[in-house]
Amino acid sequence: MVDILFISPPYPKPMFWSVLKVFEAEPLLGVGYVAAVLQKNGFSTEMVNYYAGIKDTRCLKKQIQSKKPKIVGLTCTTDLYENARLLARIIKSINPEIVIVIGGPHVTFAADETLLDRNIDIVVRGEGEYTMLELAKVFITAEGSLEKIKGISYRSNPSGVQRNPSRPFIKDLDELPYPVRDYSQSINQRTAAGVASSRGCPHGCIFCAATAMSGGRYRMRNPEAVFEEVMHLKSMIKNLDTIVFLDDTVTVDVERLSKISRYMKKANVRWAAESRVDVIEEDPKVFDWMAKNGCIGLQFGVESGSQEILDKIRKGTNLGQIERAVKLSTKAGIQVFCSMMIGQAEDTYETVKQTVAFATHLQCKYKVGVLCSITTPYPGTFMFNHPESLGIRIQWKDYNDFHMMNPIFEGKYLTIRERRALFFDATQELLRNMPEPWKEMWRTILTRTD
Repeated sequence: MVDILFISPPYPKPMFWSVLKVFEAEPLLGVGYVAAVLQKNGFSTEMVNYYAGIKDTRCLKKQIQSKKPKIVGLTCTTDLYENARLLARIIKSINPEIVIVIGGPHVTFAADETLLDRNIDIVVRGEGEYTMLELAKVFITAEGSLEKIKGISYRSNPSGVQRNPSRPFIKDLDELPYPVRDYSQSINQRTAAGVASSRGCPHGCIFCAATAMSGGRYRMRNPEAVFEEVMHLKSMIKNLDTIVFLDDTVTVDVERLSKISRYMKKANVRWAAESRVDVIEEDPKVFDWMAKNGCIGLQFGVESGSQEILDKIRKGTNLGQIERAVKLSTKAGIQVFCSMMIGQAEDTYETVKQTVAFATHLQCKYKVGVLCSITTPYPGTFMFNHPESLGIRIQWKDYNDFHMMNPIFEGKYLTIRERRALFFDATQELLRNMPEPWKEMWRTILTRTD
């Protein structure tokens, strides 16, 4: 038996099975932090990751019947939302007394809509560590009351939704215990692990919900605490040699980054992270000392090859910064990956053409990896909340449509059909020009059989 069972729903859209298996093998760090706080306070937890899919529902039913959880916690992004609802319905059919709690970025911004589903009892908005702890006390040890728990929404009567005040953000991230990491049987084969050294993003890109999720704040862990966690992971995973920082962006504070990078060298691990290109304005030599201290990979959110579009999406970067960052990081020996978007609200045929040309230029000249997606206005973003001001009309049948290979809005200059065609044309062009090292990486992923 277990007090709280956490479940990650399956991804709804067809993808290569081996790519999904890569994600399924990764522990969910957000859920891991929640589980760690619960365990520290005496509650038992387990985690099940169905991201790569469920062949049939018997495995889920078996989990519920054998574990007999008092609470099931579902976590979901927008594209997992409908499947989270499906799991909730199945769980309630097995035992209607189980309290189903759902959290994650999607339901944080769509709590009232979520509670229209009678199978979902409570929505956790924002950070869930201490909210779930208080919920566990209410439902398992009969301490406290729902009315006093900050950060939740729930049905207070048959027709109404009670939205309690928001929970303040955790000020000191270092007070949290290390996240629970369920590596199951893969621990002996692992060489990499994810670490979060900060939360939030101080920037305001109109297509991203990170600012809204974090209240526009950027909270950082102490470099020493990050180092101690890495050493803890090394004691757990004997073959660990690479740390992947899972921050929205790890390079906001360059002085702190410098300390962390030196600690990574001291820990004798390589590392990779997501970065903004404008970090070079803080220190033109930043990529040199990052590489010397073990940085092997960076992802840059380039988004567009049109300066006009970069300005309109409030990215706060320019094409010159992008090229300089790519040039200097690759020159330092760091493997660089750039993400681009096709079909921004004010994209035209010409601006998309500029984006594809710029992406191809970066591929061919600097041998970087480039991946295109379709701009998607997720709940919580400026795009979703203010479509009229951008001149767009969002059209969708259900939230399964919200994924980055499917256009769901009509814009000023491009229709949904035109966005889709431009996206697939861009993808084909980038695949034709993909540098060999990146082709080899994808071959490795796609031929995995474990």
